[in-house]
Amino acid sequence: MPYQLEWYKPEQILYLELSGQPTIQELKQVNQEVNHILDLHQRKMILLMDATGFSAGYYSANYLRETQTYVNHEYLGDVLVVSDNKLTRLITLLAFSLSRANFSQHSSMALAEKALQRMGFRPDERVS
Repeated sequence: MPYQLEWYKPEQILYLELSGQPTIQELKQVNQEVNHILDLHQRKMILLMDATGFSAGYYSANYLRETQTYVNHEYLGDVLVVSDNKLTRLITLLAFSLSRANFSQHSSMALAEKALQRMGFRPDERVS
């Protein structure tokens, strides 16, 4: 499966790993699952998206923008995208930069975790 969705820190930080080139249907499934979690918990959350294995294609920005409606959900406070690939970073910037949630990009998971620390989360709080 080209994505994995789990808790990074239960009920506060969602971890979404995208890999390969997900289909529109798979991206819609991701959107449905994230929206369901946000609706269920009804509190501000952070989405940590690991896109290091994501293969951006010609239509990736449009697919992401059209299918990932959770980025405008009232309970999504921040989206942190991790990718060291410049094309993937451009695609996610085009797709998510105009969203309601605060958006930031990081070239490594270590840098994203430092950003989470600045937000008040300790590194030992990660749950596998």
